[in-house]
Amino acid sequence: MKDKLTPKEAKFLKAYLQGKKLNQCAKDAGCKSKNEQSLSVMGHQIFKRLNISMSEVMDLKGLTDAYVEEKILEGIETDKLHIRDRYINLYGRFKGKFIDKTELTGSGGAPLVIQLVEPQTKGSKESLNIDIDK
Repeated sequence: MKDKLTPKEAKFLKAYLQGKKLNQCAKDAGCKSKNEQSLSVMGHQIFKRLNISMSEVMDLKGLTDAYVEEKILEGIETDKLHIRDRYINLYGRFKGKFIDKTELTGSGGAPLVIQLVEPQTKGSKESLNIDIDK
């Protein structure tokens, strides 16, 4: 986040932390426009200038890692199984246990074979095989 905020940026950030939409944040910060779309654009520009990460927003809102973990653990203790399942999934993601990635391998876990095929002309059946090792 920027070291020093202008008064307009400070007002914008205050409104943003209250959960307002970008167009309303821009309006609260003193931006003037006749339509909501241009206010949204102004709000986005101010937000971009702030250079604030979601982690910083969470810290400013008091949503520390310890607080979030505590709330997730409370959710895990619910009696409703469908809700408990979602909280268990959240907890695993929070702890880095579930990483969203896709690993590609060849048949039976072998190295992936990429086959580049030239556009075929009549009577031509040539191809190029490349093995990619990890």
